[in-house]
Amino acid sequence: MCGICCLLIERNEKDYSDPKHCMKYGQIRHRGPDSSNTKEVTISDKHVLTLTGHVLHLRGQLTSQPLQHQNGDLLLWNGEIFGGIQIREEENDTEILLQLLTKDASPKHILKTMATVEGPWSFIYWQNATQTLYFGRDMFGRRSLLWHLPQTVDDVFLLSSVRISDYEFQEVPSVGLFSMHVCSDVITMTMYPRDEAVWPGTTVLVRSSEPHHFCIPFTLAPNFDFQFEEAQVVPMSIPKLNKQLQCIIRSPSKNLSTDANELITKSVLDEESISSFVSKKHNISESSGCVHEAIAMPESSSVPERAAIPSSSHVSTGNKKKVNVQILEDIIDPKSYLENVLQTDALMNKLSDQLMDVLLKAVTLRVYNQVDLPRTRNSGVHCQRMETLQYADGSSEMCQKTSVTQSHSSNNECECCLGKEGNCDRVTCLIDNVHLENPCKSESNRNETLPCKTAEDNLLPVNAKDKKPDIKDSTKDSLPHVASSCSISEIVGNARVAVLFSGGIDSTVITALIDRCLPEDEPVDLMNVAFEQKAKSPQKKKGERPKTETITTNWNVPDRVTGYTALQELNPNRKWNFIEVNVSIKELQELRSNHIQHLLYPLETVLDDSIGCAVWFASRGCGILGNTKQAGKAYRSTAKVILCGMGADEQLAGYSRHRGKFMEHGWEGLLEEIEMEVNRISARNLGRDDRIITDHGKESRFPFIDENVVNYLQKLPIQYKADLSLPRGVGEKLLLRLCAMKLGLVKTATFPKRAIQFGSRIAKTENNKEKGSDKCQRLNMK
Repeated sequence: MCGICCLLIERNEKDYSDPKHCMKYGQIRHRGPDSSNTKEVTISDKHVLTLTGHVLHLRGQLTSQPLQHQNGDLLLWNGEIFGGIQIREEENDTEILLQLLTKDASPKHILKTMATVEGPWSFIYWQNATQTLYFGRDMFGRRSLLWHLPQTVDDVFLLSSVRISDYEFQEVPSVGLFSMHVCSDVITMTMYPRDEAVWPGTTVLVRSSEPHHFCIPFTLAPNFDFQFEEAQVVPMSIPKLNKQLQCIIRSPSKNLSTDANELITKSVLDEESISSFVSKKHNISESSGCVHEAIAMPESSSVPERAAIPSSSHVSTGNKKKVNVQILEDIIDPKSYLENVLQTDALMNKLSDQLMDVLLKAVTLRVYNQVDLPRTRNSGVHCQRMETLQYADGSSEMCQKTSVTQSHSSNNECECCLGKEGNCDRVTCLIDNVHLENPCKSESNRNETLPCKTAEDNLLPVNAKDKKPDIKDSTKDSLPHVASSCSISEIVGNARVAVLFSGGIDSTVITALIDRCLPEDEPVDLMNVAFEQKAKSPQKKKGERPKTETITTNWNVPDRVTGYTALQELNPNRKWNFIEVNVSIKELQELRSNHIQHLLYPLETVLDDSIGCAVWFASRGCGILGNTKQAGKAYRSTAKVILCGMGADEQLAGYSRHRGKFMEHGWEGLLEEIEMEVNRISARNLGRDDRIITDHGKESRFPFIDENVVNYLQKLPIQYKADLSLPRGVGEKLLLRLCAMKLGLVKTATFPKRAIQFGSRIAKTENNKEKGSDKCQRLNMK
């Protein structure tokens, strides 16, 4: 991880000392505390190119940037190579990538080389022989890169990981790569689109559109020429979303009543069936005036599907009659339902095993690719098990290209594909053949084999042990009240891995998989953020004397409660450092105004402010230990690698808008929404999160957006990933919930989605009337 920036200026009398100073000593330097360097290239009598790099050392030998090749080429690299290119454990990926880029000066070679890289990245590459500057980001936009394009003749061209000086910036689009060439007085920038890429938030193909309309909303300088290269494209490594609708009929559950089973196994529910069940269950009379109606499956569906039971509350208005969610909650107990699926549905059982193993490899790669973290036999075994489960189009190649595993099987093909031409597709094989032998038996019901949750290093506060998760967002008592900031006598942690830990299913599954690949004596920091909640004393009763109003601070936000609940389900033999990051309103306002808002830029909505501030404070890792023998003491995490659960909701229908689309347009509407979510993920939040987290000299890593995980999920039909006819806490991210059950996360598996801004209680803290899409008035971006 690095902070990279590049400045192109004309030789004239204008003073450019401010941007140059900011490139060396400004906010960008926080991103790379281990090494800083600057190089200048004289392009012509009129133009000078300045490149600056600030390095956060995580892999191989410490290498200063920009890295210079003997032929004069320069590379600024802000990324990690997790696959696609062979990197040995002792090697530095910046050096290897520069060697590959210098083998051929053609644009085709540059595009192909960068498309090969698996992992998060942004880069700036100066090709000396052709006097051309190449730059861009990975397809998911996991690393930030901003540009300032000149709007006047004497304006500058700037690329930077974060804002430099007071110039206006936009995020570099991740829908392609770019090159820039200076010839005489004209600067020519060329865009090479990604094959089949669409502009974020639209269905418009990049290759067949006018890029000025989508990525350059202003007039460029007259000497700055923007070109679009349709003939040469960047290859795409991720398949299109599988939009096939499978025929799935739910099996009866032994945990449900006969009447409930009869209702739940119907392919389409009718009003009579629902009303009959409700009458038996609640003895509701027809005179109540409550009429229920199921929403039928879309007409375009030609196959019977899971019962079309709506899963959000509706009130009848006018002539429209809709189902009350209470019906569904009466029918289904989330835990029993998930257990029943694992016991009766062989295909879902095997697919959850496969997702868990693909995720485990993604987590392992992100845990071990850092300095001084030894690879152990234990981690190698887990990685080896994962290799045997990945579909073979690239799995054997990945085995050779990563150094995580100790050994690997020489034959990754499944039984039904042996002897066939072409690659084995493990996903298709499992769907077509439920009885396929699974090479890896998952450790389901893990809690049964673990000792009682009484390990001394994992003790919880006494009044939190039996606290049930508050899934209705109530903030009643009674976790311990602690100070809001660290003291001078803080404990400095020695964990090398940390997790943004809300106790939700995404972060907890990632944490449980970390436990599987790390040696048991390695501690892990779990960073849980809460914002100050003021609780007023109760009002006086009639006839009582007036009392002085007292206001107490409460940190018991929903994410704190679910965090402690999830902690109890993790391996008690590992040392988990549960860090209570408590943020006062005063501290939030001061640091937002003086610092955080500059990292959020150029994003400026209320939603960006809420999420960005919450992530910044959490990833700082400064708080109070909530467990272990030193509970209550100030603690500071020094882990350089932070794993985050971002990306699961977009792929597994985790947002409420997915449910809305499903209710209105059925499976087809849901598929369109998920496709749009994945296509626009690069423009939504990952660049922002990178700017926020790396400001602490730490690196964010996203297992759910690993290329192999995304590839796997894109190939699966939607009904195996989610079923939004089921209630919240079950239907969304259904396949991931089954993985959580197998990891022993029984309570966590049924937690409904709660966004960090609501779980941490930062949303509505300062203004309860604003919407997430509004421009945030608290951000002064000038």
